[in-house]
Amino acid sequence: MELLEHQPLIGKVARSGAAVDAVLHPRFKWPYGTPRHQWDTIQRLEAERAEAVEAARVKAAQEAKARQLAGQEEVQRKAERDSLFAVQAVVPDVGAVPAVKAGMNVWASIVKCSGSGHPFLIWRLLEPPARIDLRPYRPGPESLDRVLVPVEAWLQAAGASLVRGKLVTVNRPGKPLGFACPTCNELVQGRWVSSIPKWKWSTIAERSQAEVEVPSRRNRAGAPGRQRSKPSALRRCIGRSALRKATRSSLAPRPWALWMSAVRDATEIAARQAAKDARAARLREISENPRYIGSANGFRFQCSDCGGTFEDDNEGIHANAQCLARGGRNPAGSRR
Repeated sequence: MELLEHQPLIGKVARSGAAVDAVLHPRFKWPYGTPRHQWDTIQRLEAERAEAVEAARVKAAQEAKARQLAGQEEVQRKAERDSLFAVQAVVPDVGAVPAVKAGMNVWASIVKCSGSGHPFLIWRLLEPPARIDLRPYRPGPESLDRVLVPVEAWLQAAGASLVRGKLVTVNRPGKPLGFACPTCNELVQGRWVSSIPKWKWSTIAERSQAEVEVPSRRNRAGAPGRQRSKPSALRRCIGRSALRKATRSSLAPRPWALWMSAVRDATEIAARQAAKDARAARLREISENPRYIGSANGFRFQCSDCGGTFEDDNEGIHANAQCLARGGRNPAGSRR
């Protein structure tokens, strides 16, 4: 079997017979120069190709290093911009302009856009956490009209040129909301809002705890002296079954009001408000739990231990990491 060797005549590794076949081909033409000259030309071309490959490798390494340095500079620039946003944030002066009375608590902070430094007001319904939350903050219920009314009321009471920020839709999956500068429309990143410390937030609207006096049935019907008893003849006309039914309805417990507008006295208002405060505190405790990852709407959470999800305060088996004792991890997004 004939060995394969490099054939300078055809410029590749082949059998010696391949070189003879190439010479005998009608289109074959001898290269210019002597065999020594041809060999020197081949060596020179191979050296040039090697130099070109090495130059390309060095250039690629330099470009990669330049991109890495540029990326590090960009990361450093973003970190400086993020820290500058939190440093420039100012707590609203509630000493000069007290908080307005509303049906909810609203916290606010005065910030500046990173591009032009325009000041504006941002607000939130959840109390700022004691420690910095690394998750981006996305406003949700803050866009409702019943929330914007006390914000505008406090700004009018302040009487300054300060304006509130705009709420815009962020071009991301789920189309979440975000704050933007009302002057230059620059978007405020959610991580910037999360980096503002708690002491730079102030309450500009407080929940009103005013007691509501509901007139009694006797006052609504009229003065006690003017009440008329039911005629005895009419009373005799009422059947026993109707009278028994009326007696049972009067002794039965009063049903629980489903809506705040359906409550009947100040006691029910206080009880319902206490229940709302307890539920808000529970949701705040869940949102600040490092084991849970909150969604943009603020009412759905994902357990980082098993990957399961739950809504509102329905922790279920995710409380105290009981989901891990039920047999391994769940696929992300599944419910348990």
